[in-house]
Amino acid sequence: PVTSETVPEGNVTYYAHWIVDCEGFENDSWSTIATNAETNPTRYAVGCTRPLVMDFDNDGTNETYTLRVVNNTTPTECSTQGFSQSACGLVIEFADIITMRTMNPYNDGSSNGDGSKGGWEYSDLRAFLNSTKYTAGNVDYSTTGIYNKLPSDLRSKIITTTVVSGYGTNDNKNFITTDKLYLLSPRELWIEDGSSFIGHGDDTGWDLTRQLDYYNEKGVTTKKYSEVIKKYNGSDTSWWLRTASLGSDVVFFNARDDGGRNYSSVLINKGVSPAFRVGNRYTVEFNANGGEVSTTSKEIVPG
Repeated sequence: PVTSETVPEGNVTYYAHWIVDCEGFENDSWSTIATNAETNPTRYAVGCTRPLVMDFDNDGTNETYTLRVVNNTTPTECSTQGFSQSACGLVIEFADIITMRTMNPYNDGSSNGDGSKGGWEYSDLRAFLNSTKYTAGNVDYSTTGIYNKLPSDLRSKIITTTVVSGYGTNDNKNFITTDKLYLLSPRELWIEDGSSFIGHGDDTGWDLTRQLDYYNEKGVTTKKYSEVIKKYNGSDTSWWLRTASLGSDVVFFNARDDGGRNYSSVLINKGVSPAFRVGNRYTVEFNANGGEVSTTSKEIVPG
């Protein structure tokens, strides 16, 4: 008990050690996580991880990957017209690289999905991530793409995200896509601190997204970037970002193996480390003419 003899006089400094509880993210079902993403996203602390088991290689053997919470806030800027939602709300990323791949298999820039023409929207890698069709190469990834290989309980809780991405010299406006899985952009990783190397002037979507909470808490800048490093098979490896560079018709940005910014030809194999958002999906049916409700529906994402 505290007595008059133990009450200190004058100023007293108290020290507290905060312990982040990650058990919720590790153990909650994806259904519970989706509900909390709408009502209490900060239940899942930035930096918390959980394993994901899936047979990515279709070889009959499950592999284990690590998912990490990289964002749990929705600042007011997320409500700005035209602002990318890729760094808003509960955002989860693969903590490391899950495969190596080119951005596009062609680089003459003659059509969308060739070089950097068509940007992220028409890229082979976007189609591969989302298990859709790569139109330039007429390749259907519905059975071989990453999204359809995710466990069904997770897949059912991944919401559609409006993603804004910068463009290259063969285009003239930013790309706005709706994705289940997406790559990060330079601005979502780094904050400019005066570095002259690969300035954000080459990223036309720089001002239309924000730094993810995780990388902000780690103090990542264009001069301090070791926390951006990701590994593939145990080795530090460069990995793709979704942003085409304004300075070229054949390159996209990537994170170097030391965590710094770079860009490379679409033909080069780089690491793939996607992100996604979770929540409950709501479907609204529309009928503009009265009478019976149309079977046409649209997914509605809270926030």
